[in-house]
Amino acid sequence: MSDTSMVKVLLYSDGTQHSLSAAVYTTSLFKNIPNMHLTVLYVRDNVESSRGGDPNLIESWPIDPKSDWVKHLMGEADSDKIIQYSEILAKTNEIFSKRGYDVNQQVIYSDSNISDMAKAIINYSTTNAFDLLIMGTRGLTSLKGLIHGSLTHNVINKSNIPVLLVKKLPQEFVDRYCTADDGGTHGSSSQFRVLLYSDGSHQAFSAAVYTANLFKNIPDMQLTVVQVRESDEEPIGSEHNWVDAWPVSPTAEWMKHALDASDPETKKQYHEILAKTNEVFLQKEYNVKHQVLYASNVVSETVNVIFDYATQKPFNLVIMGTRGLSTLNGLIFGSFAHNVLNKSSLPVLLVKKLPQAFIDSFLSGPKS
Repeated sequence: MSDTSMVKVLLYSDGTQHSLSAAVYTTSLFKNIPNMHLTVLYVRDNVESSRGGDPNLIESWPIDPKSDWVKHLMGEADSDKIIQYSEILAKTNEIFSKRGYDVNQQVIYSDSNISDMAKAIINYSTTNAFDLLIMGTRGLTSLKGLIHGSLTHNVINKSNIPVLLVKKLPQEFVDRYCTADDGGTHGSSSQFRVLLYSDGSHQAFSAAVYTANLFKNIPDMQLTVVQVRESDEEPIGSEHNWVDAWPVSPTAEWMKHALDASDPETKKQYHEILAKTNEVFLQKEYNVKHQVLYASNVVSETVNVIFDYATQKPFNLVIMGTRGLSTLNGLIFGSFAHNVLNKSSLPVLLVKKLPQAFIDSFLSGPKS
């Protein structure tokens, strides 16, 4: 990551229910990532540049929300949910106040069109070497959103920094968050349960390396590496080794997809990454589980199998590789990333290629 003593997280906030979900989830991460430093980013229209005024995350959310607002956020809008909404707001404000020295709030300016806003967010995150970008999302099913441009689509397609997307917060998360004493936790006891989906692709390789790096920043992380095989394959047990999925002697094309180049120096670095990641997983063996699931080769069924498994455990985060979300065919006929983001009630972290700065830091860092 950008700094061995700090995890730099950028949270995009726009005052919507979805960004409140993202803000609450991000706030809860302070418990699991002790060295996290958060920047809350607001994008204002260029015409507002003369108005001034410091932003405040809590002031973005309504104190007395309409029932539709609460319903979008929490699934229902009865009196108990409205009370719990107030508790969420109070808890989030409390954590931000306690961790004020770890929280920076930043306003940047852009034209109001989606493309320029996405470019402004990505430029800021890249220039300031953030390790993770967190955003709220309503999902990615809208054909209109793909054709005319949604902010989520644009950011994921253009960002080389991993993007974590949050929709609605699961009720179990909300209950634990509101009753926790020190910043909220979720899942079993203090464990942070992560599901890494692995399919042997170069995008999955990037996701695996990024996940391995998380071990040094999340002390209580418990990882399950999930592989999905076709239902008609011969069962060969529930164990597999993630490192067996990656080629020992990759082709030039594979190298270009994974690390942008295929020259001898890059190939050497690939082997160093592979060795380092395997080393981390072996050292953390007691915190790593491997699981094989079975499904047909239909995208929607594969996604359902993964999230049935993820919900039953339950996990706090799903990590997967992605090539981006730009294809129209992917939306019409069903792409894996689209289906995952639309069906998951869990936060999903998408990883494309690993930035060179990340690779250099990963290889030079101390043993986990």
